Amino acid sequence: MTTATGETRVFRGASLEEILPRIREELGPDAVVVREREGLVGGIAGFFARRCIEVEAAPGWPTGHDDVVLTLPAQDAAESYAAAAPLEIGGPGIEPGVNSFMEALLDRAAALDELFVPTAAGPEASVPASAPMQVSAPPRQVEVATPPLEPRPRTSRRLIEEVAAPAADAFAETEAGVRIDLRRSGMSESAIDRVLVTVRNHLHPLSPTAGLRESARLAVRSSIATPVGWRDRRTIGFAGLDDAAAARAVA
Repeated sequence: MTTATGETRVFRGASLEEILPRIREELGPDAVVVREREGLVGGIAGFFARRCIEVEAAPGWPTGHDDVVLTLPAQDAAESYAAAAPLEIGGPGIEPGVNSFMEALLDRAAALDELFVPTAAGPEASVPASAPMQVSAPPRQVEVATPPLEPRPRTSRRLIEEVAAPAADAFAETEAGVRIDLRRSGMSESAIDRVLVTVRNHLHPLSPTAGLRESARLAVRSSIATPVGWRDRRTIGFAGLDDAAAARAVA
């Protein structure tokens, strides 16, 4: 089946092999396929349908283009070019056939050559002879005496001990007082030793201005183990401490 649509034609068939010979026969061997679609035709309620291919093609080069004749024969075209009048270059007052543009360039070049004609060379100006260059003597190397470095006095360990002795004695005296206070509060000697080791190695070096007694109180508070996750309110009792000491410990 063939349908014409403007400059194109639509061909329908069961396969492409069936349609191509018809396209070449009607549109020539140079025909161009513009569009191709595939579908189903016939059948009942979508069953027993047949496969159908629809191809839209257009003709290529117009048929019979080999028989096109030129409107002007080649011999007439050649004679028309030969009979054309020669092109005249120039303007008013200039003879035809003379390249006035090149002459103008040559005139300008001659004028420039006259500007750069070298003049007669005069007597050479006398150039005063330069005085011989005096080479100065090489600079003398002056040796600067470096004063010998005085040996730094070594600080003896004895001097360090003498300077640190008062502070060590004061620390030992304060530590002894803290030990007595902790012993009076009812703490065992092993617990007191653990508190003082924590104060001496960890708390007091990091906060020396807080005082040894304050660091000891912080160590005692940190050593009290309290369970985590209480849902109800609990009461903690302190034994062996006066009211002021108990308040500071709780704080």
